[in-house]
Amino acid sequence: MATGTGEEDASISKYIAAGSQPPPSNHLYETRATPYGGRGAFARGPIAKNTDILSCAGPYASVIFRPFKKEVCAWCFAYAFESGKSKWSIKLSVDNAGAWFCSEHCEELWIKEHELVQGEGVQWWLEINGAFERLIAQMSQSGTKGTRKSSRVVGESTSTRFAHLEDLKSKEVTQELVDKAWSIAEKTLSDKGTAIQFTQPLNNLELDTARYLLDGLLHKILEDARPDATRALSTLSSIAIGAGRWADYLELQDNEVPHICSKPYVLASHVRIYCFLRQLFPLLAGSKGMPSGPSDLLRRYLTSSTTVRALLQRDPGNVFGIWDMAPEAEESEMLGWGAYVFGSYFNHDCDPNITKRREGRAVVFYTIRDVCADEELCISYVDDAPVGERIAHLERDWFFSCRCAKCIQDLANVS
Repeated sequence: MATGTGEEDASISKYIAAGSQPPPSNHLYETRATPYGGRGAFARGPIAKNTDILSCAGPYASVIFRPFKKEVCAWCFAYAFESGKSKWSIKLSVDNAGAWFCSEHCEELWIKEHELVQGEGVQWWLEINGAFERLIAQMSQSGTKGTRKSSRVVGESTSTRFAHLEDLKSKEVTQELVDKAWSIAEKTLSDKGTAIQFTQPLNNLELDTARYLLDGLLHKILEDARPDATRALSTLSSIAIGAGRWADYLELQDNEVPHICSKPYVLASHVRIYCFLRQLFPLLAGSKGMPSGPSDLLRRYLTSSTTVRALLQRDPGNVFGIWDMAPEAEESEMLGWGAYVFGSYFNHDCDPNITKRREGRAVVFYTIRDVCADEELCISYVDDAPVGERIAHLERDWFFSCRCAKCIQDLANVS
C-alpha cells in the first residue's frame, strides 16, 4: 500500500531531488490515484494472462527468521532443505554474527552489495552484527538482574514509565499518546547515568523485528555512504526495478496508529525493541575493527527514534513474506519477510488479477487472467476464505474494510 494524492505526474521532480524514483510505472502499467483514495497500478492497455509486469530485484530491508539463518542463503534466499542439506556450508562470519550462502557467486554478490567502498570488504557490517549478537547474549544472561547496576535503569523505567502501555486499549490509542511514548523513551535513554536492565527479554518476534530494523538501518548507512549506488534503476521499457532507496521506502503508507489500534500491545513492544537497539552504542565504541563512519551514522539514526519509527510505521501492511519454493500442492514454509517497496503499490482485491512468485532474491508480479486497459492491477493479501473471515483478517492486519466486488457479492449471498 502506498500513499498518494493523485498529484504524482505534477511532482516528479521531488523524487529526483530526494534521490528516489517516481512511483513505479513501465510500458504495461502506470501508478496513479485510485477512486477510493491513495494510489494504485493501472494497466496502460490490454495485458494477456501470464504476463510478467514487475520484477523487484530485492527488498530494501528484510529478515530471515533466526532458526533458518544457516539454512537460507543470505543473497538468493535458497533454502538448504530443498537441496537435501541441513545448512549451507559457505559462511562469512565473525564470532556468532554473519551470513551463510549457497554458492561463492551469491557470496560475491552479497559482498558487492554491502561494501562501503569497493574492494574493502564488509568488516563494518560484521562488526555491527557481531555487537547485535553480543547484545542478545547479554540480554539472555542478565534476565531480571540487569546488565549493570544503577539507581536509574531503563528496565525499571519500562515497568514504571511504560507500564500503562502494556495494558493499552484500542480506544485509548491516539497519535498524541504514541508520540508521547516515543518521546519518553528517547528522554529516558538520553539521561546521563541511565543503564539498561533487561527485566523483560525480547521474544523471538521482537528479536526478528530488531533484525529487520537493523537491516534497514544498515542499508541506509550504505545509501548515505554511497549516494551514487544504483539500488533503484529502471526504465519505462523494462519491468525490472531495484530495491529502492530510503525516500522510496518513506513513500509507503504510514500504518503506525492503525496498527497500534488493532494490536495495542505493539507500542510497548516497539519501545522495548528501540531500547534494545540503543544499547549497540557502548558495544561498538569498544570495537577496534569498527570504522568511525558507519558507527557515527548508526548512532545518529538511533539517538532519535525517528528513523526506527519510520521503518516500523511502514512495516505492517507493506511487507511481503519470504517463502520457500515448495510446489503449490505442498505446504510452504515462511522463512522471513522483506520490504519489496515497489510491489506495495499493488492494492488488494479478493478476486485478484495478478499474483507473485519468487525468483531467488527477486519477486516477480504477473497476471493470472487477461486484464483490460485502465483496469487496476490487484493482488490478494489473504487466502481464500469465507467473506466474514476475509474482511476480519484484512481489518486486523491491513487496516481497511474490504468492499471489493467479490466481497459485496458474497455478503449479498449470505444475507
